[in-house]
Amino acid sequence: SLPLVMQHLFVLLKYWSLVAYGLCELAIEVMWQWEIIANLADVTVEGGYDVTARGLCLLMLVAHWCYWLAPLISAGVCCDSFSATKAEHAEVAEDAASCLPTPHAEEDRIL
Repeated sequence: SLPLVMQHLFVLLKYWSLVAYGLCELAIEVMWQWEIIANLADVTVEGGYDVTARGLCLLMLVAHWCYWLAPLISAGVCCDSFSATKAEHAEVAEDAASCLPTPHAEEDRIL
């Protein structure tokens, strides 16, 4: 798929202009997804493709949506309920740290 190859070639553009890189990647991503969705009906065993090809195409679409949604979610653009404050992150980290065994806990249990 040419758009997928182009997408990986344009990565160096981000060192010149982050905005140009983002716009090029988005345009190429739209072309690639359009190509996949338009040809999905032809990706069948009868069409000469492997049994797993259609599922892999759909999995790639999901993976690319996750790739594009991750920065939006982490920035709080998509869902404000998912964004946490620094205090909430610190509280979760403290709770997780309290569950960890102490360095001598293994020795105390053996004795």
